[in-house]
Amino acid sequence: MAYRTTRRLAAIRYGAAGFYGVYRIEDSTWKAQMQDRGTRPDRPPPPVWSDVTHYVVTMHDSTFECLARGMTGELRSEAIADVVAEIARALEQ
Repeated sequence: MAYRTTRRLAAIRYGAAGFYGVYRIEDSTWKAQMQDRGTRPDRPPPPVWSDVTHYVVTMHDSTFECLARGMTGELRSEAIADVVAEIARALEQ
């Protein structure tokens, strides 16, 4: 599901929407702020930002938010500690 602004994101983030899910935020102010960091007014933004998307994942007790070029997921039945340990090992490689 995509939302046009970060105003709607605030409702999702704080549970007002009552949704659990994965969301893509279009016209993200966070992405715009990060894009503006380190850029000069006389130059266009670096191309690295052209394919970055703002994602939000809402869960029962927490929210995960990131700027990324893509996102994939999979259902796992293991304990969360085991999954986190596996992800940490993969990131170290």
